Amino acid sequence: MEKKSINLVSLIRKLIREYEKKHETLYFSFIKRNNEYIYIDINDNLLELLRLKATDVIGKSLYNNQNFLGTYSDEIFNNYEKAWQGDPIFYYLTPASNTEIFLIISLDPILNENGNVNRVDAHCVQLNKSDENVLQMSLSQFKEHESISNK
Repeated sequence: MEKKSINLVSLIRKLIREYEKKHETLYFSFIKRNNEYIYIDINDNLLELLRLKATDVIGKSLYNNQNFLGTYSDEIFNNYEKAWQGDPIFYYLTPASNTEIFLIISLDPILNENGNVNRVDAHCVQLNKSDENVLQMSLSQFKEHESISNK
């Protein structure tokens, strides 16, 4: 019997969706305009967790959002580029505005009727750093901000 391979990105996306059914939903969305990624939406639950206001995020570009991303804009830009090219990916980060947590983030490209990406929706799961010992084994093989993709 042939073993089926597991698509890690699809599995993580499914786990995040299941988490959202039982816990709070954490999401944001962005678009690409003039080679910049602009945040167009973020829900209140995520804002509260990040200790930010909507005006700190909405309408701001990736590089004008140090409150959220800290100094990792270049790494995050690379992740956003992959998603904008249609590749669903996930990564984790420690938000600059709340260093007590990790966010596991799934980037889901949303296609228009022509098959082009017109926005990317990001769904997140919060993990407390106080649980870091448990996470250390799971996350030790990945660098923070490093994307995992299907390609």
